[in-house]
Amino acid sequence: MNCGLVHIPPKGELIDQPQAVLAYPKLEAMDFTAQEGAAPVHDLNLPLRPELHGRFDVVIDGGTTEHIFHIGTALDTCHQAEGGRDKGNRISE
Repeated sequence: MNCGLVHIPPKGELIDQPQAVLAYPKLEAMDFTAQEGAAPVHDLNLPLRPELHGRFDVVIDGGTTEHIFHIGTALDTCHQAEGGRDKGNRISE
């Protein structure tokens, strides 16, 4: 299970990603293991590491949190990860 995390660069700043040409922001997938290439690696049952606080502009929960045992901690983690441009946003399904 993973959680989508988006960093939107400041207006006019390009990012070194192929999707930047199409104006798509950098997308990261958080998972509890790096086995499928997720980065950052984090278990949503545990509190978020301080270096990830406020790092993302948008946090997308496509149904991940409903499968986490400690759902309160998972929701806190999503909230703490928000905080980039315009103080962040969360999209939950």
